[in-house]
Amino acid sequence: MKSKSLAIIFSVLAALLAVYLCMALYFKSHFFFGSTVNGTIPASGATAEAVKQALLDQADGYALTIQEREGKSETISSADAGLSLDLSKGQVEGLLKSQNVFTWPVSIFKDVDYESETLSQPDPGKLSAAVNSLSCVTNPSPTETEDATYVYADGKYSVKEEIYGTRVDADKLYSAAEEAMENLQDAIDLDADKIYIQPARTKDDPDLISLVDELNQKMSMQISYDTGDTIDADTLASFFSVDDDLKLSVNEEAVEAFVNAFAKKYNTAGLSKELVTSYGSTVTVPGGNYGWLLNKSEETKELVSELEEGKSVSRSPVWKLTAASHGDHDYGNSYVEVNLTAQHLFLYINGQRVLDSPVVTGNVSKEWSTPAGAYAITYLDKDTMLNGESHVNYWMPFNGNIGLHDASWRSHFGGADYLTKGSHGCVNLPMNISPEIYKQVSAGFPVLLYTLPGTESYDAAAASNTVNLINAIGTVTAQSGKAIESARAAYNALDANTRPAVTNAKKLTAAESAYAAIPKTTTVAEAPGQ
Repeated sequence: MKSKSLAIIFSVLAALLAVYLCMALYFKSHFFFGSTVNGTIPASGATAEAVKQALLDQADGYALTIQEREGKSETISSADAGLSLDLSKGQVEGLLKSQNVFTWPVSIFKDVDYESETLSQPDPGKLSAAVNSLSCVTNPSPTETEDATYVYADGKYSVKEEIYGTRVDADKLYSAAEEAMENLQDAIDLDADKIYIQPARTKDDPDLISLVDELNQKMSMQISYDTGDTIDADTLASFFSVDDDLKLSVNEEAVEAFVNAFAKKYNTAGLSKELVTSYGSTVTVPGGNYGWLLNKSEETKELVSELEEGKSVSRSPVWKLTAASHGDHDYGNSYVEVNLTAQHLFLYINGQRVLDSPVVTGNVSKEWSTPAGAYAITYLDKDTMLNGESHVNYWMPFNGNIGLHDASWRSHFGGADYLTKGSHGCVNLPMNISPEIYKQVSAGFPVLLYTLPGTESYDAAAASNTVNLINAIGTVTAQSGKAIESARAAYNALDANTRPAVTNAKKLTAAESAYAAIPKTTTVAEAPGQ
């Protein structure tokens, strides 16, 4: 029994070996089962001649279909492409010889594709011309491909999807057509083969998604000022820039433009101001150093830093100069008012006049006039020397070296003293007034100085008449007596406030001295008894 079983086994093995060797012999002249040539020609169990015939049959009337969008298609015929099929070099036979016939059982379970690039070949010039004449290539108004990007609307950023356009990459189409014709492939698909120009960035790009998230985090910021201004969403969005690599940064030029506009809205330093005076009339006070003045460079720097940090803030702008109010009158309702024409000062605290006093301002005759304008007290000082010469108890500068201070050397204030006996530019105060002002003002307190014709505190007409009478004396002679007497009488009639307005008073005194020095002779008409 054992010998009989072994004989059967050997017989089966011998039979299988015989089949295996016969099939190996068979595949010396036939392609493996399940094989193809160039992916399109069935070659399973076929001879080289059969495959060659199949190639010839396929090449006969061959045309390549270009599949476009929306079901459109175009073709390139073999004639248009100058396609030639050369089987004279034993290419197919070479593919057959490349088979390892002893591995034929593997082909039962695995398909094999044989590649040969030399079977069919289009003419490069003709194929190029054929490709470039396709309507998909010559389309004068294709839809342009657009990358996915970020967009802003209604205070929020979002991803805008890419657009797949219809502009064809002609070089890529040529390469695909050439490869297809070499393999006698039936068609190429412009979409599937990505021959249309492709977007460089799609909506799924992680960098783009991250950028949009970062932008929306920035948009959650709230930046407000104590002026009542809050930076709105559109303005906030303008403060950010994105480069080609989707890197987010602060647009400093946009921030600077915002700060400049903010300064233009709120800066009042140097601008004239309207004041309802203590006399009831409204005057325009020239601009000075009082008012709001934004420190634009520092505010820009501060805002850029906050934007980079991305945190909400509520603060004051960075000012160089501050004032009392952002309303119609930036000086508020507490200020020093000086009428340079009337030579009178008023102090208002919270809208109430708390004191007023005559003053003496800059000497007009020496061109030291105190300038009109809106100024702020720079600082306060006590018991100091001005210019190393004049001691004052209370010093309140507001315009460089010009300020408010007591003047112990004066016994008279107001009137016309300032015209010829005025200060170097400061506002001189009576000794009892300066400490009262000093107690109620501080650095930054507004001082408003103006002129108001018609409010003079002296008799300007009488002073002018006296000046004219003195000028009329002319050269002093023995006949000048009556003119001198008239001028003297007019001067003596003036009150103390008006006399300083007679700017040529010294000329009268000189005329009197000159007249007294002239020898007097008695004429016949003047002889006694005549």
